[in-house]
Amino acid sequence: MTGIEKGDLMTRRIWASGLAGIVLMFALLISQEPQVVHAQTKVHMVTLNWTASVTSGITYNVCRASVAGGPYTVLRSGLTVTTYNDGNASAPNTYFYVVQAVDANGFLSSNSNEVTATPIANPAPPTGLTVTVQ
Repeated sequence: MTGIEKGDLMTRRIWASGLAGIVLMFALLISQEPQVVHAQTKVHMVTLNWTASVTSGITYNVCRASVAGGPYTVLRSGLTVTTYNDGNASAPNTYFYVVQAVDANGFLSSNSNEVTATPIANPAPPTGLTVTVQ
């Protein structure tokens, strides 16, 4: 295999069957999870940025939950960039995000660190509008 870096943290489970029907499981460390370094809130939007995996050929899944620790729902998969705009976030809800690295074989890294974001609400409309006739 190529592209394996020492110290990478993604666990791949491979099942092999021996002559006696014994099933063996072993883990192969292949890809470090990304680290979300920034979550910026905007009006009804959250922008996430993270560090790239050290393994080449990686894509990313962005996942969101409504409670800390999940369960997470995949918002977007197959990203090749290290930024994502969640335009479906709505104020005043608080969201919890993680990012996963995915290798060319579809194996997932562990989740990145979790970040929390609460989008900004639209400003209140002006009040007290009057009309003066002259």
